Amino acid sequence: MRLWRIVIQSKFPSSIETPFLLLGVSLLFEHNQVIWIKIQSLVYL
Repeated sequence: MRLWRIVIQSKFPSSIETPFLLLGVSLLFEHNQVIWIKIQSLVYL
């Protein structure tokens, strides 16, 4: 997660879009994590 922030900040050091990109990445990360947890719970059932 920190790696994503470092990559984004290095590509967009002083951009207005940076907070939105960080928010989008964190939302995608959380969304994928929820899907992965659902998949794991289905597999273990």
